[in-house]
Amino acid sequence: MNTRIKEIRKSAHMTQDEFAEKIGLSKNFVWMIEKGERVPSDRTISDICRIFAINETWLRFGEGKMKLELTKNQEIAQFLNDVMAEDDEDFRKNFVDVLASLNEKEWEALASITKKIVDDFIKKTP
Repeated sequence: MNTRIKEIRKSAHMTQDEFAEKIGLSKNFVWMIEKGERVPSDRTISDICRIFAINETWLRFGEGKMKLELTKNQEIAQFLNDVMAEDDEDFRKNFVDVLASLNEKEWEALASITKKIVDDFIKKTP
């Protein structure tokens, strides 16, 4: 399991510090898990699976696919959960706050602007 946890961390492009903070452990404990010197608790396994959308059977036994296939709603919920955990000054949290306050007309304007940006990008991409 230790190598699979390391694989999860690396696929998330996280340092041991970042990974440890995300799952509520110390960097030293993550290091010991990855080295095979400690076994993660059931709660840690559950947290890793929930936070990184990992198939628990794969994590525990190496069977099946690593990542869970999430619905669009699950992906959005996971994103919003991550954003809500950020500091109030962080860009993503402030951006979501602004989006949440838009009225119907402002949503239409944003959709129009987004479409133009995407169309321009596609034209410039070979």
